[in-house]
Amino acid sequence: FARLVGEGAPQTYPSLVALLQAMLAGPTARSHEHLTRDVPDVAAVWDRLVRDLAQRTVTPTLVHGDFCAPNVYVSPPTTPDEAPRVAGVGDFSPHTLQADPLMDLTGAVAFLELETYEGAVADSEWLLGQAVQRHGPEVARWIGVYRRYFGFYFSDTAEVEPRTYAWCLRQLDGA
Repeated sequence: FARLVGEGAPQTYPSLVALLQAMLAGPTARSHEHLTRDVPDVAAVWDRLVRDLAQRTVTPTLVHGDFCAPNVYVSPPTTPDEAPRVAGVGDFSPHTLQADPLMDLTGAVAFLELETYEGAVADSEWLLGQAVQRHGPEVARWIGVYRRYFGFYFSDTAEVEPRTYAWCLRQLDGA
């Protein structure tokens, strides 16, 4: 498990939990006051995230970490029965890790909700259904876990991107 890009990179970690806790250290330190105020029992939400991540067994692979519409290149279908396919991913950044590939699947599903068009949430729900159909019902659990991770990861946006911070709170609510 490793952080691949950014200050101090590359840096390896002995486990997924250690890597992701390191990735969350900065954002949660910066957002501590907001999270303490806005998330009832934020410590319990954090503890549950760490417990859940400790249960994940995965071979680390390249994770883009910011898998959203502007960073994905899609090729259109060439036949009526073919679906669009991801043709490439760009904009590698300090979000890029050697970690769990389900983090990128979570980003594809969850970050879609941050798009401003009217059907974004419905599209996110549809994409989650597609993920479950292709990978089985257990994938929904892990997408939920990684939603919480990203809720903490982007929680330092309260002052600069209130809309993103509100999304973070929804990821951490009821966890």
